Formats: sequence, C-alpha cells, structure tokens
Amino acid sequence: MASIWGGDSPSVAWGDNSWQSNTVSISLTAPSASTSSVGSITAFNQNGWGGAQWGNDGWGVNFAVALTAPAGLSTSLGSLIAEQFIDAPLTAPTNLTSSLGSLTTTQLSIADLTAPSQMTSQVGDFDNAGTLVGWGRNGWGEEPYGDSFNKLVQPAGLSTTSSVGSLTALPEELKGVIQNKILFINGCHQYALSVVSRCPYGVWDSSGTYPDGTKGAEWTLSIWISDRAFTAGEQRDVLIHESAHALSYLTRNCNTENNTSFRKDAWDYFGSEEQFADALVLYFGGSYNHYRISGDLTNEETNYISNYIGTCSEG
Repeated sequence: MASIWGGDSPSVAWGDNSWQSNTVSISLTAPSASTSSVGSITAFNQNGWGGAQWGNDGWGVNFAVALTAPAGLSTSLGSLIAEQFIDAPLTAPTNLTSSLGSLTTTQLSIADLTAPSQMTSQVGDFDNAGTLVGWGRNGWGEEPYGDSFNKLVQPAGLSTTSSVGSLTALPEELKGVIQNKILFINGCHQYALSVVSRCPYGVWDSSGTYPDGTKGAEWTLSIWISDRAFTAGEQRDVLIHESAHALSYLTRNCNTENNTSFRKDAWDYFGSEEQFADALVLYFGGSYNHYRISGDLTNEETNYISNYIGTCSEG
C-alpha cells in the first residue's frame, strides 16, 4: 500500500495526501468574477417535446395531450317548449259609443221610356258572312256536297225583307259578272239567324234555303244584307264580300291557263273562299275583313285577283 503520504505509488506524487490516507483532498476555488447561466429557450415549429415552447408538446408529436371524445358522447337539439298564450278579452271604455249615422233616402220617380221614332239597335259584332253552297263552303274540302253541317233556317216569308235597290256601290268589275243573275235582299237571313243567334251582316245563299233547311226557295242565288250592316256603316264592304261569293259561284267553270278550276285555285291561293272574298274587299278599296288576318294585299295578290276577274268575266 504505497498510496499513503510519502508512498511510492505512481498515482500519488511525493508529498501528496495525508499520513496513511488514500484520499486526496483538493479544494476548488472559483474565480471571483466567474458566473454561470442556463441561457434562453428558443421555440421553433417542430414536432416533439419543446417544439412550440419549453416543456410543451409530447415526445415526437405536435400536441401536448391528445383529445379523445368520451364513448358515450351525444348531441341533441333539445326539446320544444310551447308557450301558453292567454286570450285577454278587450273591454271598451265605459263611455265609448258608436253610431252608424242616419240613413237618408231619396224618392225616385219612374218614368216610362219612349223610343225615338228613328231609334235603331245593333246586336253586336259580325259573326258570319257564310256561303250556303255546301262542300267547300268555308274552305277547300269543308262541308258536305250540297248541304251544310251547320244548317241555317230561312224565314217563313219575305214580309220583313225588301230589295236592296240601287247597286251603285258595287264595283263595275263585279257588277258586270253578277248583275241580272243575283237577287239582292235587304233583310235578316233567318236561316243564319237560328245558327248564330243574331242577324249576320251578310249572307250568300246559292240554293235558296227554307226555314227547315230544305232547298229550292224563290230566293235561290241571293245576297242578303242586314240592317246591322247599314247601322255599322259596313254595307258596301259586306256587299262586296257577298258578291265575291257570287262571283266565285258563277265562274265555277272558269279555268286557269293550266286548265284547272280558277275557283278552286283561288281557294288554295288565299286559304279559303271566305279569305278570297275578304281579299276582294281590299282589292276594291274596302277595309272591313272578318276572315283575313294577313293585312293589306301584296302586289302578287292584287295581280292574281286582276287576272281572275279579267279571265273569268270574259264569258
């Protein structure tokens, strides 16, 4: 054991230690100006303990404590609570009063009405200016041959009708074809009256229709102009319209240059015989139309009518 004081152990220098002691006592004395410091913590955005700040977050994760919902967690909208409403009657103040006022009546004197000597009446708008020629009456292929699906009823007599008289209002081109061949009557065509419940402005009756719908009355080939047309001031246009039907009927054997019926060709060209008749009203300077909806005549339509009348009035 040469570790004692003055021993010869190589780990102990000469003069070190104390007598017979293996303990070396050395006193450490810090320099008078020596200080120590832990330093400052710098947090940074990394996962793990201290990633956000000192001692924050768990090891290897970016949160301190993982949140776990309880196993029995549930949500509810709650329950509806209905409030009780109490109707409170309103009570008028004791001094409140109301009054309807007083009723005042005025005695009215009833006087008899006396019609003026020149008073006229008008039923309403124009309903029909129909032909009574059967098949093709209102358009190509319409109505049965020599009959009508909508039969009119002729008055029992002619006591309420009279001749139209002067035909100066009729254009010469039409007058030259139908004059002395057609009977013109100023009156209400009763056959038409029973169908439309009013007197039409005008009617073309080619077959002379009796009140029961049978044919062959003395007014065969007749044009009827009612007082309604005169009252409305449309008698000239209505006369031309019905005369156009007469023109179409009297020229039924007139053919086009292609040797087809000019009458049927006109039906196809204008859409129906009624529209052809309305077109003639415009052709002769009139304006009243009931069937035509396409407005003024085109130059082509005007030339067509001129050709029709010029060709079919020669015979």
